[in-house]
Amino acid sequence: MDAILLCVPDRSIAQVARRLARSLKARPLVAHCSGALDLSPLEPLATQGCGVGSLHPLQAVPSPHERLFGFAAIDAPRPKDASLLAKVARSAGLQPLGLPGAPRALYHATAALASNGLVALQEQSAELLERCGAPKRLAREAVTRLMVSALGRDLTGPVARGDASVVAAHLQALRRSAPDVLPLYRALATTQVGLARELGQATAGQLRAILEVLKAPGTGPSPGRRRAPRAGPAPRRPARGRASRGSRSS
Repeated sequence: MDAILLCVPDRSIAQVARRLARSLKARPLVAHCSGALDLSPLEPLATQGCGVGSLHPLQAVPSPHERLFGFAAIDAPRPKDASLLAKVARSAGLQPLGLPGAPRALYHATAALASNGLVALQEQSAELLERCGAPKRLAREAVTRLMVSALGRDLTGPVARGDASVVAAHLQALRRSAPDVLPLYRALATTQVGLARELGQATAGQLRAILEVLKAPGTGPSPGRRRAPRAGPAPRRPARGRASRGSRSS
């Protein structure tokens, strides 16, 4: 017996670990698959001499039949246990990503922002497109295709072009029609400014002008205005990609 993976709900990990600590005769590596929890629920096993660790697939898995792909975050105090978990990850079709001792709340917030936050952003964007007159089903499909086309590619749009006037027009439109979406737009646009600055697409003056527009009084929700029913996630930084010179995409 080389390793045991605890593929159980987070709330059950500590209980299962205690039971295993009482019943196991061998001292295998025992790892949980939670992204939110550190290794403390496995302490009873570590006390008994077992290796402990975690292997968390960085993937949205809505169904138990979902095929695994992408990366798996691995944490194990002992190098030999980390190496074994890396082999387990590869055997499941995952690329190991070593994160020893990573702050779990920050790690899990990152994963949630990139997955659940993306779903929330899709929903909020589709709702705004409906307000423009698109049928609900087509609005969702159009937004989904746009998001898929943008992921992993170059940063485009008014921030990448340094066009503060277009950003100001966006803010004015949202203030009139969906004031509760303004904080989301401003946060994401601010993240884009930082990326565009690093990649040298727009000039420093253009980016300063955009930041001034984003921070200017009067771009927040109007008092007494009806709130949009759903708000999206906090800012997400594109994982890869670079600002494309001269691009005029959305």
